[in-house]
Amino acid sequence: MLERWLNGGASMLKLEIDGGAVAIVRQSSGVACSAAIPLHTVPDEPMLARALQLADAAHAQFQEDTAVLSLSPQDEQFWLWMWPDADDVMQLCRSLETLLNQRDVWLSLLTPRTKAAVSAPLNLSTLAFLQGERHA
Repeated sequence: MLERWLNGGASMLKLEIDGGAVAIVRQSSGVACSAAIPLHTVPDEPMLARALQLADAAHAQFQEDTAVLSLSPQDEQFWLWMWPDADDVMQLCRSLETLLNQRDVWLSLLTPRTKAAVSAPLNLSTLAFLQGERHA
């Protein structure tokens, strides 16, 4: 599919991969790949501030291998962008894999974690009493 698109004339290829939108776009300077981070809520100010801090740290650590984070005004979603050397379909596949792996990490970092319900601790005398009732 990617090879047909690279060799064809279409300006954009839209895909749905692992529950998130992916787009590959021809540009005058080459190809741009983007992947939406499928959050279940619209990003608010605290999430945006956290995302900007994480983006800065990621770029400092991984430099050119880091996808660029953007907030789309059209769909109010975070998108990750990469501009691979895409003359080769295998290089484009590797770049897409890298982009999607980064999207998964971003999703895990920006999705609030739900805490598992913790049962209250039992008093040992209560436990002994309950066990005694079962054996009676």
